[in-house]
Amino acid sequence: MLGTHAARARAGLAALVGLAVLAPLGATTATADVDGVPALSQTAAAEQALQQARDVMSGKSTAVSPTLALRDLAVHADQLVGADRQVANALLARPNDANSRTDVGIAVWDGNEAAKSASGGGCSTAVPVCVHWTNTGNDAPPLADANANQVPDWVETTIAAMEDVWTFEVDTLGYRPPLTDERGSIDNDGVNFDVYLSNIGTKGYYGYCTLDDSRLKDGYRYFDFASYCVLDNDFSHREFPTHAPSENLQVTAAHEFFHAVQFAYDAFEDRWFMEGSAAWIEDEVFDSVNDNRQYLFTSQFRKPAAPLDTSRGLSVYGGWGFLRFLSEKFGVDVIKRAWERVDGSPAGPDDYSLQGLARVVNRHGDFHRVLGDFGVVINEPSAFLSEGSQFPSATKDRFALGRRGASTGWQRYVLDHTSYAPIEIRPKSSVPSDARLKITINAPGRATDPEARVMVVRDNGSVRSVTAVKLDRHGDGTANVPFAPSSISHIVVSLANTSTAFHRCYSGRTGFSCGGAVPVHDDQKHWFKALVR
Repeated sequence: MLGTHAARARAGLAALVGLAVLAPLGATTATADVDGVPALSQTAAAEQALQQARDVMSGKSTAVSPTLALRDLAVHADQLVGADRQVANALLARPNDANSRTDVGIAVWDGNEAAKSASGGGCSTAVPVCVHWTNTGNDAPPLADANANQVPDWVETTIAAMEDVWTFEVDTLGYRPPLTDERGSIDNDGVNFDVYLSNIGTKGYYGYCTLDDSRLKDGYRYFDFASYCVLDNDFSHREFPTHAPSENLQVTAAHEFFHAVQFAYDAFEDRWFMEGSAAWIEDEVFDSVNDNRQYLFTSQFRKPAAPLDTSRGLSVYGGWGFLRFLSEKFGVDVIKRAWERVDGSPAGPDDYSLQGLARVVNRHGDFHRVLGDFGVVINEPSAFLSEGSQFPSATKDRFALGRRGASTGWQRYVLDHTSYAPIEIRPKSSVPSDARLKITINAPGRATDPEARVMVVRDNGSVRSVTAVKLDRHGDGTANVPFAPSSISHIVVSLANTSTAFHRCYSGRTGFSCGGAVPVHDDQKHWFKALVR
C-alpha cells in the first residue's frame, strides 16, 4: 500500500527530484497540478532534467551533484526522443558501453574493457562488489601490476576500499545493501554491485552513482532502485591536490556507495539529507581523512541563518554537521533509523526526510528542543563534539557591555524555519565583579516553535552552563547569568526558529523539505535585550 508521500509524489515527481511539477507518469500533456501549481508535461520535465544533467556533467553547473543530476535524468529519460534520447542514454551509460557518445557521456571509456575485468577479475571474494576497468586510453588506471595477476594494483586498492566500505556500512552499521538490476549481462548479474573506474577527475568529479533499473521503464510505483557507481581512475595529485590518492579514494567510495545504499531505500529523498548523510558517513568509515570538513563552511556552523534543510548549492553537503551532532548525542544508529523511516520501498513508511528524522529523534525527547540545543553547539563546537576543534564556529552578532545599566537595547532578528541567530556578549573590564546579565527575549508565540539558549563561557574557554530559556505561550522569557569579567569570557544567546511545519508538499515551490514544500513559519521576528545588573 502506498504511503502518503508516495501517493502524492507520483503526481509531482519532478518536484521530488528538484525540477518543476509534472503530470503523472505516462502523461503527455499538462493535465495535473499539485496544490494549484500548473504541471509540466512529462516531455518538458524530461528536457529540463536533460539540460541540468548536461550542464552538471560538463562542469558548467554545480547546482546539484552529478549523482543527483543523473538521478533526475534517469527518471525522465524515456520521455525523450531522437537526439535528446541519445544524449540522455550517453549521460546515463555505464563506462563500458561502447555504443554511447563519449563527447557527452564523460565517463564512457575511449578503450575497451580489459579482458580480465570483463571475465570478473575485479570481483571481490569478500563482498558482492565488482570493479571494472579498461587497460587502454585516457580512462585506464595506473597499470602497475606487482603480482602479475593481470589486475592492476590500483584496481586491487579500489577493491580493498570497497570491501572496507561494504563491510562497515552494510555489515557493521546494518544498512540495506544496494540493489542490483538483473538483466542477464556480466555487469548486471543481479548479485554483484558494479563500480567503474574512469577519468572523471578532469571535470573535477571524485565519483558518482546513478540509477540503472529496468523498473524505471515499467512504471514502478515505489522509490527503491538499483544503481551503479563510477569513481575516478587514479585520484592523481594533479586533479585532487588535497589528501593522498588512496585517501581520496576511500572517502569517495564511502560517500558514493552510500548513495547506492540510499537508492535502495528511496532514491528521491530531499537533497540535503541525501548529500548530508553521505558526507556524514565518510567520517564514520574513514575517520582520519576528514575531507568532509571543507563542507562545514557551507553549513550552519558558519551560516546559522540558512535553514537546515535547504537543498540548493554546496550547503547540502554541510548538513552532515547536524547529523554528526545527532549521532554523537543519540548514537550512530540514529541516522540508519531515519533512513528506515523514509524508506520508499513497498514495505517502508515513506516519510519525507525532515519528518523521518524528527520522528526518530522524538523517541528520545523533543526534536524542537534538540534543534534549539544545536544553536549553542554551532557556537562552541569544541565543547560539544568529539572533534569539534576542527569545526568552524558560527558567525555571531557581537556586543560588549560595561558598567551596571549598560544595555544592548532591543535587537531584532528575522528567522526562517530551522535557523538561528547567535549573539555574543562580552563584559568590559568596568563591569563589577558581582554583576549579572539579564537577558530578555520576545520571540513569536509558542505555536511557531521558538527556542532560546543562553550559554556562559568561562575565561579559559570552557562552557560553564547552558540554559534553555523558558518561553511562555506568547514567546516571552528571561534569563539571569553571571557576568563578572574576572571569570566570564562571554555569553552566547542563541535564538532559534525550530519550526518544521510545511504545506504544499511536492509542489516544487521552494528548495526545502517535502519536495519543495512551503514553510509555514518563515520570516519570524525574534527580539532580545541584554542588561548589566
